[in-house]
Amino acid sequence: MQPIYFAVGLSVLFALLFSFVRSRTSQSADTIIGVRAVLDKIRAKQPGAKIVLCPIFPRGATAQDPCRVRNDVVNREIRKFADGKAVSKLFAGRHHLAASVHDLAFQLGDQRAADLPHGYAVVADCQTAGRGRLGRSFISPSGSGIYISLLLRPNIPLERMHLMTVGAAIAACEAIQETAGFTPDIKWVNDVLMHGKKLCGILTEASIEAETGQLSYVIVGIGLNVRTPTGGLAPEIADIAGCLEDFAPHAVRRNALAASFFNHMESCCDLIAAGQTDALIDRYRSFIHFLGQPITVIRFDKREPATAVGIDSNGHLIIEQNGQRSTLVAGEISIRLPEQTR
Repeated sequence: MQPIYFAVGLSVLFALLFSFVRSRTSQSADTIIGVRAVLDKIRAKQPGAKIVLCPIFPRGATAQDPCRVRNDVVNREIRKFADGKAVSKLFAGRHHLAASVHDLAFQLGDQRAADLPHGYAVVADCQTAGRGRLGRSFISPSGSGIYISLLLRPNIPLERMHLMTVGAAIAACEAIQETAGFTPDIKWVNDVLMHGKKLCGILTEASIEAETGQLSYVIVGIGLNVRTPTGGLAPEIADIAGCLEDFAPHAVRRNALAASFFNHMESCCDLIAAGQTDALIDRYRSFIHFLGQPITVIRFDKREPATAVGIDSNGHLIIEQNGQRSTLVAGEISIRLPEQTR
């Protein structure tokens, strides 16, 4: 049995994520040999490639579960393949189990700020306490989605920080295009939809140094609904949420989806760091399909009708009300399209 792997490009970075072992009867030695063979082949075909090994996620209910024991053996051995130069490793294992990947990323960012590099990722099959904006819970069942938090250290001024959220929405849409075979919409600021159904949640938070006022790091969290979980979607989200495989012409591989998101997020980060915001916003606008339509603006629980006019060079939404145009800034309001207004 060969392990599942994928390539992730972050600055010509190839990451192999051995996140699942399909057969519970497979032998640890076979998996280790397979990983070694993959590394050797990549080095032969791409001698300059940088490889990041991401060990197998913990499986089984307890540390004594035979599947987890086998996976722990594999993880210990494949860590030895990392030389710190061409081959590096990301963490995985029982020491990093947490209810929320976003909270875990923040804990690691605070505790190991000097050690963890830009682009460090925490990836989970499920969460028991996932969270979204304004402290809302984010339902994250096993086997049906993929949940990622990225630790980023962009060298950018604070006034550009909101563009990280824009970049995450772009990366999500481009990853869906690439791996699921359809083009979703963005509802400003960062809701990714298909036919009015929300496909993913994005949460961007930052740590700012108190003394200097400079950006220390950003955590970009995303949860993508890939397929309907066993038993169906939770009743509280069944009317508003959708899954990629509801619209995709084929099954969606979660590992390929994550790899594509990393690639496109890196591209967006590069544009933001270089100050090439026009190129970034052009990509953002390509997924905005509600311009010219009536919307409902919600401010402090007050609803106001408006028309969506455009997206300005900062990613802010331009609206028109009673013949007057104004600009909405991310974080101040939310909007709902007609089919989502109740």
